Amino acid sequence: MKKAIIAGSLDPITVGHVWVIKQAIKMFDKVYVAIGVNPEKKSSFSVEERKSMIENAFPILEYPNLEVISFQSEFLVDVCDQYGVDVMVRGIRNVQDFEYEKQIQDVNERINNRVQTVYLVPPNEVAGISSSMVKGLIGISQWQFVVGGLVPQENMSYMTNLAYSNKELDLMLQDFINPLKVFGGFSEDGYSHNEKECKEFRKQLYSVYNATGRYYHTIQHVNEMLGIFMGNTLHMDPRAAFPCDSAILWAIIFHDYVYDPLSKTNEEDSVEAWELFANRYEFFAPMKEEVSKLIMFTKTHEAPKDEYWGEFMVDLDMAILGSSTARFNEYERQIRNEYAMVDDETYKKGRLDFVQKILARNTIYLTKMFQNTHEKQARINLNKLLEVLNGSN
Repeated sequence: MKKAIIAGSLDPITVGHVWVIKQAIKMFDKVYVAIGVNPEKKSSFSVEERKSMIENAFPILEYPNLEVISFQSEFLVDVCDQYGVDVMVRGIRNVQDFEYEKQIQDVNERINNRVQTVYLVPPNEVAGISSSMVKGLIGISQWQFVVGGLVPQENMSYMTNLAYSNKELDLMLQDFINPLKVFGGFSEDGYSHNEKECKEFRKQLYSVYNATGRYYHTIQHVNEMLGIFMGNTLHMDPRAAFPCDSAILWAIIFHDYVYDPLSKTNEEDSVEAWELFANRYEFFAPMKEEVSKLIMFTKTHEAPKDEYWGEFMVDLDMAILGSSTARFNEYERQIRNEYAMVDDETYKKGRLDFVQKILARNTIYLTKMFQNTHEKQARINLNKLLEVLNGSN
């Protein structure tokens, strides 16, 4: 059996890596993809995440002759001996790559001249793609639509996590979702509840919001809502009493927990997810009910005038309409991608109905705060979009 190994940091795997690996799979009976771990170098993704990303791109049932391994503080040729590998496969993109790889090959041959090196040259469309390039693009306006062509689509949720982690949401989770505050305070024996549960919830939250097929209703949207909320708590209406600190935050977290663009019960299903969570951790009934109510207000984008927090929740959810031109344009592309299964004519009709309905309101926003900060820009954005939609007849 002829075995080969392809090694690299793969932080993350790109479509360039995928091309090289697929070529190797055609050439050899067994292919190992080895994740090199450098403890002195800070990686963007953990070894476990990188392994999962590779396995996402190469499902075991489709690629039974591929195996993902990792190594640290070892020469690659020694790893080859451990696995009985005959050939190291390297992708080279240019002359500089070749010169560097040739130096590495010379060193490897001094250590172990049994293992050969095979060079593969990727086609132009993927030759210039590197992991560092991908990471450098993440977070720039409309980055998803560029990066989406540089990494396997199955791994876009990992890119979104990287883009929007350690921001407003993480700050909130540190403050509100921790063993001393949210999860029941102290237990009977005087010890705080297991912090592992908090970390698991955060992991689950990111997984849900950044699932494949989501472009707008992601952690980015949650982060943006949290950022506006946390940045304006001193300017809120005097009616903003209980449950300010907690209910609005939990409503933000759970309001799009379940999202299917073609479903008519997303909000009801998200409420169900919230109530299961609230029951598990024994939230007070009034708090549970308040959060459920706030989530449901986002279904119709309306709330009674005596429901300040309902009005505020609706305005938070609609804040994207009053964002900068660049962000609004990105949002429009994100929404269209979420409805990729719908033909252009049907999508345009639905989008026109939405825009016309919102513009027909006396005010787009329900609270004075948002009317002062977002109303003008929202009308500019929506009127421009209306022109585009009408112009495409």
